[in-house]
Amino acid sequence: MDNDDRTIKKNLTNGTYQEALEVLSRKINENLLETSKDNVNNILPEVNTNTKKIDTLYQQLSHHNQQACANKENLDNHISYLSNQLSSLTSLNNELIQLDGINSQKNTVSTNNKSNFELDNLVVPDSALVNQLYDIVSEIKATKDTICLIGGNFQSESEIINDSRMDACVKAVRGLFNG
Repeated sequence: MDNDDRTIKKNLTNGTYQEALEVLSRKINENLLETSKDNVNNILPEVNTNTKKIDTLYQQLSHHNQQACANKENLDNHISYLSNQLSSLTSLNNELIQLDGINSQKNTVSTNNKSNFELDNLVVPDSALVNQLYDIVSEIKATKDTICLIGGNFQSESEIINDSRMDACVKAVRGLFNG
């Protein structure tokens, strides 16, 4: 004990000692009453309510997080797929540009960078087949020119179809396909 405690003890008589104990008892009881306001039993329902709210929010946030992760994975897959498609298209487009330059030559045709075919080697001139090819091409061209002429789209010629000539034009067009 220190000196202050010894001095207090000497000054206390039995009566004052009793009073001091009562004061101490009263102060302890007051402190216990104050803490009883915040008693665990009083706070427990509020804590349980808050715990349920926290659990519910946690479940909702977990669900949203799972959905966000799935959406991210889905979008990453789409981005990867589209990137691959874009790379492939870019590569094919570059190859077509190169082939366009290579195929601008009149006597050869290229299907890729490594192979060129001379047109003379691809088409074997057979006079009967060549004549038939020219006939078919000229017939197709004549049919196309006739349809354009009737419709008014042939070399700035005026339209042939009108109400008075409609029957003749229809018969002419039918004749093109039947002949």
